[in-house]
Amino acid sequence: SSYLIELKNGSTFITNHYWKEGRQIKFYYRGGIVGIGKNLVRKISESDLLYIKEEPQPAKKGKDESEEKPDDEQLYKNQRIALSIKVREALDSYKRAKEVGDRDRIAEEFRRVSQISSELEDLEKEVKAKNSGILPSWWREEPENRE
Repeated sequence: SSYLIELKNGSTFITNHYWKEGRQIKFYYRGGIVGIGKNLVRKISESDLLYIKEEPQPAKKGKDESEEKPDDEQLYKNQRIALSIKVREALDSYKRAKEVGDRDRIAEEFRRVSQISSELEDLEKEVKAKNSGILPSWWREEPENRE
């Protein structure tokens, strides 16, 4: 059997196993383990779709880099979307805390916004490094927040 994990941003993943760990749903995907915040998951359901276990492949000398880019690019896009949604949600929580004057929550949400923004900046640097110092055009597109 397999499971279909649907995210609020519209992304989907097929896996043969998932589990909850803290505030994340973790699952096997493309030969590795992925962790996604529970708040980003729309639903998880059993699926008739076939899960194909992909083992990590060692890098081959002389392999054309363009063969790997679509997978890397999609992973980066998914990470950027997830982090962008997290930042928006944290900013909304921060604004609500400011409206009611809850100083502890304001500080907590400010730290959360800063931490997620830092993760997004690190991802941006990584994407730039993989693309000869240039951000791809999809990076500037505003991700949809489908809820």
